[in-house]
Amino acid sequence: MCGHATENYGFMTKDIFQKIINECKRCEIHALIFGGAWGEPTLHPDWQRMIKVSVSHGFTTLISTNGSRLDTGAIGFLASSGIKQLQISFSGFDKESYESIYINGKFSKINEVLLNIKKIFLRHPSPPEILIHGVVEHSRPQKYVDRIYRYLYSCGYSDSEINMVRPTNFGGKKMNMEDNKVGLKSKTILKSLLQLCTVLTDGVGIYWNGKVTACPCADNDGKMIIGNILEESISDMRKSSYFNNIVRCFEDNNLSSLEMCSKCDIPYTRERNIAAILPSWLGTTGISIIEATYGLNCRGEKGVKIMLGNVTGLLQKKCNWKRKIEFVVDVNELGDRAPGMEKDLVITWCYAEDPMMTPYHLYIPAEAHGKVVAIPMINPAGKTLKSEHE
Repeated sequence: MCGHATENYGFMTKDIFQKIINECKRCEIHALIFGGAWGEPTLHPDWQRMIKVSVSHGFTTLISTNGSRLDTGAIGFLASSGIKQLQISFSGFDKESYESIYINGKFSKINEVLLNIKKIFLRHPSPPEILIHGVVEHSRPQKYVDRIYRYLYSCGYSDSEINMVRPTNFGGKKMNMEDNKVGLKSKTILKSLLQLCTVLTDGVGIYWNGKVTACPCADNDGKMIIGNILEESISDMRKSSYFNNIVRCFEDNNLSSLEMCSKCDIPYTRERNIAAILPSWLGTTGISIIEATYGLNCRGEKGVKIMLGNVTGLLQKKCNWKRKIEFVVDVNELGDRAPGMEKDLVITWCYAEDPMMTPYHLYIPAEAHGKVVAIPMINPAGKTLKSEHE
């Protein structure tokens, strides 16, 4: 359900790619993502070399692909490449359901690819993580979602490797799938609160020609260009008056001057977790972790880089759908992202039974290691919960 570029397309040159590597290292950027809504990365004739270069320079490397061009050789390369994650864009369970979404796609081909990924990855001692990511329209019934999960189970994939979500309107470019209107936020979104978009704060997107956009998610047509990596540094672009004006518009709760952001529903979705959908047998009851960040208090201290939501996936696997949660914070389990510094823990969750997906918050101050996280079955007051150690 991604938007598609109308003019912004081409193959990145070796020189531009090397410039990106050098600049990201200089700015202490730690992760590179190939693909996503920017086009199919495996179309590039040199994509495997680019992956090798990224990994060799120590970047946490992810690749997002529709999988259509992954033969056994390419899958074998990815299995041993050292990348962090292989994300496959997929939704459906048979020829009709898949090919109605992936135009010109062949279900027989992607079925073979999904089976081969599992088979080949299992042969390697430390293969990348796998994430099957797909979109299911609001109009689809629960039994449709269940069929997707059953199909992926039959291919060998587990719940932790499957991520089916409801669509966003992709910067106002796509129908919101709830009201069937292009460029308008859905009724559900309109009930949510605007927040500073994490897509905006956590990264930038770099086009094939070196142009840089402030929005690495939905801006594949170059409407939010903040500079060109061939002409200035990423840090200078992020310090520019144009970029800071974008941030200020969010802080002022007034996006009217931002063409894409004013129509986009992505900034409204993170905290309320309205996008995620599950099969019926996992249930729609219990606690659902929305976001969890470990060491946020260390952000910016002594050059420490802390990403929002850095332990979200880990705690989702540990806690989701349980009726009550209680565990001891362990730095060895969460990962020490700021060695030698005391770290706090911030958790946001909701209760799946709640149709409004009301967010609740738990804050455990530094040092969080060794303290107990206790999330109750329900908190009727809906206020921020504080650790007993605070």
